[in-house]
Amino acid sequence: MSAAPSIRDDASTSALPEALKDLVRRVVRKARLWPSEQRELKAELESHFREGLIELTKDGVSLEQSIGILCEDFGDPDLAARLIHRSKKRGRPMIWKIITSTALVLLVIAAAGGGYLAYVSLGSPTPTVDYIAKINEPTQRTPEGDRAWPILREALLQFRPLPKELEATPKSLPRPGDEKWPVALAWVEANRVILPRLEEAGTKPTWGFLYDHEQTIEFMRQRALRGGEPFEEPSETVDPLVPPTLSVLLPNLSEERNVARFLILDARDRMTRGEFAEAWRSLDIAHRLGALLLSGQTIIEQLVGTAMISMSTNEARQMLHGTADALTPEQLALVKASHLLTMPICTLKGDFRSELFFFNDVVQYTFTDDGSGNGRLIPSQFAKVSAYGNSSPGTDETGFMNDAALVAMSAIHADRRETVAKYHEIFDKMEELYSLPLYDPRRAGADRVLDGVKSDGPTGQRFALINTMLPILSRANQLIREATMNELATRTLVAILRYRLERGALPQRLAELSPDYLAAVPVDEYSGMHLKYAVDGGRFTLYSVGNNLEDDGGSSEKVKNGAYFGREGPADIVYWPPAD
Repeated sequence: MSAAPSIRDDASTSALPEALKDLVRRVVRKARLWPSEQRELKAELESHFREGLIELTKDGVSLEQSIGILCEDFGDPDLAARLIHRSKKRGRPMIWKIITSTALVLLVIAAAGGGYLAYVSLGSPTPTVDYIAKINEPTQRTPEGDRAWPILREALLQFRPLPKELEATPKSLPRPGDEKWPVALAWVEANRVILPRLEEAGTKPTWGFLYDHEQTIEFMRQRALRGGEPFEEPSETVDPLVPPTLSVLLPNLSEERNVARFLILDARDRMTRGEFAEAWRSLDIAHRLGALLLSGQTIIEQLVGTAMISMSTNEARQMLHGTADALTPEQLALVKASHLLTMPICTLKGDFRSELFFFNDVVQYTFTDDGSGNGRLIPSQFAKVSAYGNSSPGTDETGFMNDAALVAMSAIHADRRETVAKYHEIFDKMEELYSLPLYDPRRAGADRVLDGVKSDGPTGQRFALINTMLPILSRANQLIREATMNELATRTLVAILRYRLERGALPQRLAELSPDYLAAVPVDEYSGMHLKYAVDGGRFTLYSVGNNLEDDGGSSEKVKNGAYFGREGPADIVYWPPAD
């Protein structure tokens, strides 16, 4: 048998009939081999067919018959190509097999990764619920004549801003005779024109504020114009894919707190003139406005409302202390009939459930929606909302997560349904713990509920949205609970003053006040027992053990407040005699 001719030997190649050359090309093409292997196979097949032709023609078989015999003996070219392919693969070196297999695996992984990257990165939200409208529904159903905000809004538009001289010490308002009193008095006199409107607003049954971006901007514009201040119009470019609940504007809150300060200063001025009823009326207005604001939908509104209530209640005790020995039955009757003494205590509580509305709104803007309430987190959308929340694992110094961290986090983040379920589970657990008395050490577990989702590991990334958006409410709950004790303590001391006026002596125990002067003796949330009450001759002390959970005998000395809270404050919360 002669050596196989080269495929580049045109003379030899041309000697092969066209039918056999087509058969060779078909087998070589179908065998799916490397170029070098194709060249070898082609040479082998051509050599095989030439030798066959030579032998058949020597035996006297014609060329056409020889071609037919060779084609028939060769069989199905497709099957031959597959068999050749397998044979060549088995014969390749092991290192080649390892390299090609690894390359193939990497190629598949890269393709899958690229596909998944596109899957998690290119989604877009399809929000379907207007949560701003849902939050506004109760107000929209309330007749405008029952809403306090429209009246208060007009009063705030006329309200003169707090003087800069008083801004430095907003918590220690000056008293008659102080260096800054003339400035405070001039401010009070300039604002007394709005007193009737404030009083009217305070008598309304509902707060009535609408969370409406355009209306709020208009209020800000008019407020600036009336005050002669420049007003910078907000940008008209609003990203339609930012959750609307995250951009709720509440520019009125600082002014409402200043309204409470104005009313307190007004009361102090009127007391210097001996106008007890007018002074108490100003405190009553501040208390009413604070209670209305406490019914707001946001935590910040509720906290400002709580602060206004506490400011007016503390000032009321100061006012009663200054006139305690000269109070008349008529004055005590006025006090007893005021809002501070008649407001249902059950309304003095925070309602944090509206946070569920805000979270649900964020979810529908940060997840895709598969139509059945599920979906995946969208990295670009999470980046938008993360600026409004706490810092998250993988963030840079500006607080934003970089692209790689966003995509990685999105890949392992829980789906939409599981995220919402987890948020409700955590929120319900926190509320359960917040309902415990302030002295109960289990309350500290409310802040630890998030530990499982705030770690830097995979768990934290799995619920990164909850980690970012869920507020810690322990301090807010504590402030509102303390405000409730403040109210109850003030009602208790009014009962003590009435008892003394009618019976000529102080009660020796608080239990003597019930039921004629007080429905029930208040319980100290920090001890689980009655408020502390001590009589010393014609004087008495009323106090709570405070959040260091220890009875310090009515001391107001600053201490580190206990293992559960870790804040500095008075050893005891002294309600009477009130601090200056």
